[in-house]
Amino acid sequence: MPNFQTTANEVYHSYQSIIIKLINYLKRGIHTPLFHIKHFYATNMKNLPNIISISRIIISCILFFHVNNPLLFIILYIYCGISDIADGYIARHWKIESVIGAKLDSLGDLIFFLLITFLFFSHTELIKEMIVFWSVVSIFSIKLLNVIITRVKFHQWGMMHTIGNKLSGLFIYFMLPLYILFPATPFIVGIIIVLIALLATFEETLILLTTKEYDLNRKTFLK
Repeated sequence: MPNFQTTANEVYHSYQSIIIKLINYLKRGIHTPLFHIKHFYATNMKNLPNIISISRIIISCILFFHVNNPLLFIILYIYCGISDIADGYIARHWKIESVIGAKLDSLGDLIFFLLITFLFFSHTELIKEMIVFWSVVSIFSIKLLNVIITRVKFHQWGMMHTIGNKLSGLFIYFMLPLYILFPATPFIVGIIIVLIALLATFEETLILLTTKEYDLNRKTFLK
């Protein structure tokens, strides 16, 4: 006949042993993966701006193939705009700015600009205005020249984050859907914005030609 007291003692000691092991495990937890959440969060937060920039580059390329799908295009287009703000804001807010992050942001800006240039030529009436046509061609040519100067003179790739570039980029970002959705928008609005973009691009050229050290985040020609 089984000894129930002995069995109960064995169960009690088994549970006691499990609890003791669990307590010891928790005490050592700071050295276990379970308690590396903070480290995991910090490590991945450091890479988050770069991940956002890379996603913008990929989605900008995808946009080329979905111009005729208005809903999907608008969703992806809005994401590109938000991500362009988000990557820089997160990097500055968490103090995790990096050289590679700035270069990825510049590459994303360039690819997105190429997309917008293509769409202006193919999907708006604005481009029929000769001043706009030649201004867009000039902007594209000068930006390409700036990339070449940056590579040859400073041995790296990039586009400067000047106030002019950022401001004109913001204007152009909103101008494209404006003229696609509302073709009756006065041409003078687009002309002014394109000329602002042309001046910002030319300012970057002057900075590249006159400076001795490359500063990706330089704000203006006058510093």
